[in-house]
Amino acid sequence: MRIYRRLIAVLLVLSLSLLMYSRDALATIYRCGKDPGLVTLTNQKPSKDCKKMDLPPPDKRAKKDKANQDKNAKQSGGSSGGSTSSKDANKAASKKANHEAALTERGRIISEELELERSRLGAAKERISALERIPKLSPEQQKELLGYQKKQGLHQANIDLLEKELKKQ
Repeated sequence: MRIYRRLIAVLLVLSLSLLMYSRDALATIYRCGKDPGLVTLTNQKPSKDCKKMDLPPPDKRAKKDKANQDKNAKQSGGSSGGSTSSKDANKAASKKANHEAALTERGRIISEELELERSRLGAAKERISALERIPKLSPEQQKELLGYQKKQGLHQANIDLLEKELKKQ
């Protein structure tokens, strides 16, 4: 009888620990940071500069993607009966719609990154300008100026690459 009680207790503890770990998998994610050069993602209680990221659960995202695919397939072309050729045409239309949706999403992401790099470049230029207005820089300020000048070059290079990538589309 004692063995069964212990077995039940162990199973109960294991079940509760699994529930605790599965709860963490559904944690709320926050995007933090005012510095345009640094983005932090966290599941901890946010500070005032953090914004909650609203992401649907994976199963809802899959359903939404499937609904969009079906919608795009219907808009791409009509169906003519239930023959194999119409199924092939629907598959081709669905593939084309998926490809176009992927290209559109890629363009959106590149545009967002381009805007982010431009804002980072602007922030670096402002700081460089502020440091250059100081008549005599301390060694720390000179080091900071050099760091921002390097960042300026990197941000400009990223902007050039992102613009080139957008032109390819």
